[in-house]
Amino acid sequence: MAQFWFHYFNRKFESIPRIMDVIPSLLRADPKDQPLHVEVSLFKSILAYWQGEWSHSLRYIREALDQIPTSLTMIRGLKYGRFVRRM
Repeated sequence: MAQFWFHYFNRKFESIPRIMDVIPSLLRADPKDQPLHVEVSLFKSILAYWQGEWSHSLRYIREALDQIPTSLTMIRGLKYGRFVRRM
């Protein structure tokens, strides 16, 4: 996932889809991996946003919000802010 962020911050968006094809297969259904699944949904949202697929971007942000426990208010707030800006 570090590669995603590296390419994202260096604006090498063309490299991101290849990474997104691999990441989900590396994750387990283990609850300990839940934060990683949220991050994948965020990645998908960012990628869809830059590809101009607004409805897909919103869907992935919603998925991320649905997976973040309500006790993590700061993280939920950050993701919700991204969601609201896209509406």
